[in-house]
Amino acid sequence: MKLCYAPDGLEILIPEGGVSGICLENPKTMQSFVSNLWKQSNGEEGDIFISNGDKSVHLDKGVSVVFNPFSIDVNEKKILTKLMSEMQVISETELYVQKAELNAAIISLLDEINLRMPYPMTYSLDLDIQQLLKAYSVKVDMQSTSLMEHIVDYVKLGHQVLGIKLYVFLHLKDYLSEEDLEKLYEMVAYEQISVLLLESKMIDKLPQEQWWIVDADNCIIEI
Repeated sequence: MKLCYAPDGLEILIPEGGVSGICLENPKTMQSFVSNLWKQSNGEEGDIFISNGDKSVHLDKGVSVVFNPFSIDVNEKKILTKLMSEMQVISETELYVQKAELNAAIISLLDEINLRMPYPMTYSLDLDIQQLLKAYSVKVDMQSTSLMEHIVDYVKLGHQVLGIKLYVFLHLKDYLSEEDLEKLYEMVAYEQISVLLLESKMIDKLPQEQWWIVDADNCIIEI
């Protein structure tokens, strides 16, 4: 992947299965870049351009931007909607007999309830599996015990379920130790996805990382 940021002429390559970092030392530049990330991750236009080969990648679709790692949720709407859709397909193909039996039982129950009502009621004769899943509060059950494990679960799930190939993290190094980062990077390499770190100061560079520094004078340094 390639990321371009027009205002500062920043152009970086983000390797698949690798970790890149941008250190923005100028507060105004950091503010502008993060503002663009926020707007574009919510579907608005901005100055950050990401491409994969000859295809443009939209920040609100093919990229996950994590502004606060404590706020990530493996049960966010996009993930649950996709998983429930997959479960519906399974119920209609591999478990269609069980679904038909369940639907018949529910209709029988509704008929009995209707007979006891003082006025006639109507209801659908088709079982909506997705509504049933929501009624039973079906969710992803991850057993994360640390922030690092929670991030790993979230990244892996987003990649496998939604096909997300790039994760952008703001100030991730403020929260994870080098040991935690090493474990995250192992998963990134195994899953062949990409991570982009965004920091305001340069912290010890790990061997897996490639960094671009935009200094206080907006000069670009690659390390």
